[in-house]
Amino acid sequence: MLTSLGGGLLSLFSRRFVLTIWLPTLLFWVGIGALAVTSTGWHQGERLWLRQPIEFKFVLAGLALAWVTFFSYLFAAQLPWGLRMAEGYWPQRQPWLWLARIRREAHAARQATMSGDPAALARFYLDYPARQNRVMPTKLGNVLRSAEDHAQERYHINTVIIWPRLYVLLPDRFIAALAAARAQLDLMTAMTVLSGLFAIGGPVISFIFLPWYAAVACFAGGLATAWLSYLGAVRACYPYGQLIRAAFDVYRGLLLDEMHWTRPSSYGAERRQWEQIGHLWYQGSPDYPSGAALLGYPRPNSLSQRTRSKYKS
Repeated sequence: MLTSLGGGLLSLFSRRFVLTIWLPTLLFWVGIGALAVTSTGWHQGERLWLRQPIEFKFVLAGLALAWVTFFSYLFAAQLPWGLRMAEGYWPQRQPWLWLARIRREAHAARQATMSGDPAALARFYLDYPARQNRVMPTKLGNVLRSAEDHAQERYHINTVIIWPRLYVLLPDRFIAALAAARAQLDLMTAMTVLSGLFAIGGPVISFIFLPWYAAVACFAGGLATAWLSYLGAVRACYPYGQLIRAAFDVYRGLLLDEMHWTRPSSYGAERRQWEQIGHLWYQGSPDYPSGAALLGYPRPNSLSQRTRSKYKS
């Protein structure tokens, strides 16, 4: 029973979860706990801890680890929200609307400057989306938006619609590389959010129990760590975005094969086919009557031997 229980507990901790969520959460609560102990005095806290029986220490340590783990799973569920905030998907109310407009205008001006400079053109496609109306308010948002728009600009593929269907067909080695790149992005995002929370909660605790300069130090330290973590998230976006581009560039035909749709014979035909596929999966039907013919359903007498065997199976 203990073996099965231990195996069940260990199964909750994947390596990615421990590195990207659990350890940053542990550091966050260690920082909060250190402030609480500092408010009572480290020597007094040490004497109080040493006087406790060993059973109490084990129970307290177990409860602390259980709380960190519980909080980690709650935090993991909210991490996509933190990433969207870092991208610039802010609430549609003031002062967020004003801040989004100011930052978007600044990034749009930089995008226009880079697009007109031949020396910066290669960097432009990594840093910004091709169209100015797609510019986001943050650097991280623009890097990810550029990767998202790559398939749309090249092949008329709706990335949001097609990506979940394509992802399950990618080779294992490619998925492993994609997961490693995403783990770095998740780690930096988690550090950004938790450091921001510490910059808010730490000064409150310090202001109540400690001198005023401790609150200033907590705020400055938390804000600096959050900013450095955000810069790390931006850097982590580049390899992740490149892999997203590569997935569509190299493996988009796998989705057509799996759906038993014929691959197009020209670049123009491919763009028209993916446009109609996006209409089918997004709005429920292609553009009739010509759009249905562009989906790529094969004629029975033109099926390859491999495709026929798939149909028979």
